[in-house]
Amino acid sequence: MDPEGPLSIRWSYLPRLVPWLARYVHAGYFQDVDHTARALQVLCDPTVELFKKLVEEAGRPDLVRDSDYIWAYRTEKGFRDARPDVEARRRHGVHIAELDAVELHEREPALAADFRWGYISSPSIPRTWSKPWPTFSGARAGGSRWPMCAMSTSPPTEW
Repeated sequence: MDPEGPLSIRWSYLPRLVPWLARYVHAGYFQDVDHTARALQVLCDPTVELFKKLVEEAGRPDLVRDSDYIWAYRTEKGFRDARPDVEARRRHGVHIAELDAVELHEREPALAADFRWGYISSPSIPRTWSKPWPTFSGARAGGSRWPMCAMSTSPPTEW
């Protein structure tokens, strides 16, 4: 590691760094996920409505609309590995349904055939935790379970 590079740690700082690293690692354990989720809920809940207001003021309310979220997976292992994340969302009021291969491709016909497992959270599924987040098409590439990679089942016809 370059001692003059953008990321460098002087060994003499290690004793001061260890407590921070310990807290960082501890915060990543699953028992703290609910605490973090509650904190993020407070920050995220108003964002879509605020963004809708912003684009309306800009004269482009057509840029935002409610749509489904689909998390798509190529492997059953990926689908199973996402379950703790899905369960955490459910504990916070997000209603998420599982999709088999037929349901997944009925909802997203352009999805590659090797995506066989998925979850969906939809405005038509009642929920109390949050409004739909802005959607991106990143899940088409890798089946990510992260919200910023959720894909819309009804993409805009024009940008």
